[in-house]
Amino acid sequence: MFNIWKVDWKMSKRTISFILSFIWIGLGTLMQISSYPRHNFLNFDYNSLIFNSLYFITFPSNILVFVLLFAEKLENIYLVLIGLQSIKIFIYWWIIYQILNRKK
Repeated sequence: MFNIWKVDWKMSKRTISFILSFIWIGLGTLMQISSYPRHNFLNFDYNSLIFNSLYFITFPSNILVFVLLFAEKLENIYLVLIGLQSIKIFIYWWIIYQILNRKK
């Protein structure tokens, strides 16, 4: 009767891990870029509780972005950031998938 609702957990875990890594890295990139006045195109309020909590939650995954933006030596910083964050999305995707897929 309930065989209609059977879910392929490997596909589901893969999808969930990709969504989690994409949101965490994407949100962290947005927080890092918007934390510098030169790059703040979304006009975030720096004193808001939401901004500060999201910034510190996503900071461990975005230390390299912080270093690149702090140095400000590259001319096309956004291309470098997109490339770096794309690599990190796949790395975090694999890590989160391994955590979700381990046997208990």
